[in-house]
Amino acid sequence: MNYSVVDLTRALVAIPSESLRSNLPVMEELCAFLYSHGFRITRYPQNGPEKINLIAERGNGTRRLVFSGHLDTVPIGERAQWQHDPYGAEGIIGDRLYGRGTVDMKGQVAAMACACASVPEEALRDLILTLAITGDEEIGHVGIKDLAAKHVFERAVGCVVGEPTGLRVVSAHKGGMTVRITVRGLSCHSSKPHLGVNAIEQSVRLLNLLGERLAPWCAQRHPAFGEEPPTFTVVGISGGVADNVVPDACTVNISARALETGHFETFRAALEELISELVDGDTRKGVPADRRFSADIDLLKWAPPMVCDTAGAWYQTVAKIAGQKKPEFVTYGTDAGVLNQVGLPCVVWGPGDIIRAHSVDEYINLEELSTAVARYRELISTVASSELPTFTTSLWNG
Repeated sequence: MNYSVVDLTRALVAIPSESLRSNLPVMEELCAFLYSHGFRITRYPQNGPEKINLIAERGNGTRRLVFSGHLDTVPIGERAQWQHDPYGAEGIIGDRLYGRGTVDMKGQVAAMACACASVPEEALRDLILTLAITGDEEIGHVGIKDLAAKHVFERAVGCVVGEPTGLRVVSAHKGGMTVRITVRGLSCHSSKPHLGVNAIEQSVRLLNLLGERLAPWCAQRHPAFGEEPPTFTVVGISGGVADNVVPDACTVNISARALETGHFETFRAALEELISELVDGDTRKGVPADRRFSADIDLLKWAPPMVCDTAGAWYQTVAKIAGQKKPEFVTYGTDAGVLNQVGLPCVVWGPGDIIRAHSVDEYINLEELSTAVARYRELISTVASSELPTFTTSLWNG
């Protein structure tokens, strides 16, 4: 199967692989390419028979160079909004390939696979090229967490996570956490609202204080991010069952983006302190126990941040190939956070622009793909002839 990087990208894009679908068809398409180029493949079932993650290896050395990517995508949304076929059926238009996942991140997976497949075996020396390909990144980095809980990366020099960075080397990104606060009230007929406790109105009390109470949390900084703060935003609110019922429950979802793992603990602690403050305030006012502020916090999902040692040999090697003088960070998250957490030095480095990700008429330029293959090949050659330190990961247990 002598696919070019464009051919392989088109083949992957042609297979719908939204996160809620089975990823077996798109994974098997990639596996067919990898098998034809001598890769050894191990499939890891992910939470049932309809999803897999995979490790593909080439070479027989003792050191390992890891490339990681995901093949799930966000949904296409309203098909009528797309001017170009979201599954790439139109082929190349000008210098662009359109379709869902072209830039996030089937194009990057294709570039990594083609680069790893095209290096002569003898040029690898003592290096094992390792592709870690996952699903369900778009719904909370589920695939990489599952893979990292089952697989240990032995003697790895480092990992490239190929998200669209314009081939700028990203050495740090934020982590993400979403919590659900369930605020409880007391239901009654809406014609006599004073007999109940309106959970939506109680939620407003909480929301009105969030900015002030979380200001110290937002004032935290980390050297890898300069003056970029941790952030939070309310991303969902739901309550009420009928026009004639005072709601007895309201849920508020809050998304936090943190600079280091410990910030998640302090974020939740700040929320718990605010809830306690509202309860204590009602108690001091003599509010009956069944009418005081009441709320619980549940963790919906989280993914750790990623910070690479920019003075270390791994980052310096990739940055030199990219011709990059200064470290860069991004505010979104990637699977690199999980891999970094288990001890694998990572950079995020791939073709394309993140602005095109998740968009209508998503596309990648053909030149971006070919340049990525060349850069990845250069990295493979450089690492094969170097003596970079190696690392063995632990299992993910988060």
